[in-house]
Amino acid sequence: MKNRFTLFRRGKVFYFEDRETKLQKSMATQDLGQARKIVQAKNDAINQPMMNLVMAKTFLAAKDPKLITRTWEDVLERFCDRSKPPS
Repeated sequence: MKNRFTLFRRGKVFYFEDRETKLQKSMATQDLGQARKIVQAKNDAINQPMMNLVMAKTFLAAKDPKLITRTWEDVLERFCDRSKPPS
């Protein structure tokens, strides 16, 4: 399977190209390692969308452990608590 996104360089800045849409966009980096990671992440997002969902949940859980168990009811309660009491 061919990767959808490819990496190239103009001057000192790295860019990626979407092979389907022919879109070319700067990654605003001069670091080859960082540019490769960005392109690899973009290709992984296309090839393994469920894996990205699992990784996103993992990163969010590390930031806020309660996030995984939080419900919309919790969100609405917190939202309503921050408003001023009725007059």
